Amino acid sequence: MRDIQKVLVIGATGMLGNPVTRALVREGYSVRALVRGRRALLPDAVEQVEGDLFDSTALARAFAGRDAVYLNLAIQPSQTEHDRLAEREGLAAILAAARLAQVARVVSISPLVKAYQGTHGFDWWVFRVKQAAEAAIMASGLPYTMFRASSFFENLEAGMRRGDNISVAGDALYPQWYLSAREYGQMVAEALRRPGSAGRVYVAQGPEALTPRELAERYVAARRPTPLKVQRVPLGMLTFVGTFSRPVRFAAKLLSAMNRYHERFEAQTTWAELGPATTTVETYARARAATVAR
Repeated sequence: MRDIQKVLVIGATGMLGNPVTRALVREGYSVRALVRGRRALLPDAVEQVEGDLFDSTALARAFAGRDAVYLNLAIQPSQTEHDRLAEREGLAAILAAARLAQVARVVSISPLVKAYQGTHGFDWWVFRVKQAAEAAIMASGLPYTMFRASSFFENLEAGMRRGDNISVAGDALYPQWYLSAREYGQMVAEALRRPGSAGRVYVAQGPEALTPRELAERYVAARRPTPLKVQRVPLGMLTFVGTFSRPVRFAAKLLSAMNRYHERFEAQTTWAELGPATTTVETYARARAATVAR
């Protein structure tokens, strides 16, 4: 199997795709990103190809000369099962282009919580699509590395923060092993360096288990004197508002699964092979505060 030096990133500007892109650049990979418009938030070293997943010409241009592709695909809260989806029709186009380009690796991320599908009668088309996407990559005939990830600290600001409030919806039955996107990016970079990671599924988790409420309270305490506070929101209220708003309905469904999913620590092999995750919520909060202060 050839060494991987040139990587195409699809989804490079997202909450997780951006830290992965930056990690690849730091580790010396030649990085190209498929973007819908030139994005200044990407490192200068990243070559940008404009286009989208449904533009076969742009996909071919993006894949040309690449050894591997990293996928950070997502379903948007405003979408429905009947829309053209990045993780379904878009993924099919990506895999077809990857075969033509004869890439040496397809790397992708998928949430651990999708395993809750079918538990206690829970059924959601989003999780069905995500499970099918993972299966499609594994059955593609292309060498792959799959990451199944817990929740990320970055959701504190990107998803849970509303003004000066960190919102916690409902009560979680079990904790989650939160990790930082920066450390996850390093895991991806290390996996691409290792030929033995082909055909592997890695679980990406952080160093300690926390419920969303514990996470929010510790984050707020670590960010003082920033005027943040924890706000508890009844999940039933979100579910009701979701009858009038598709994005809120999406969030309520996802949170209902996350609050009931029994996540167990399964990252021993990942840490042994790709390096441990050591960032705590306090470490993340301090780094976040330093970034905002600059």
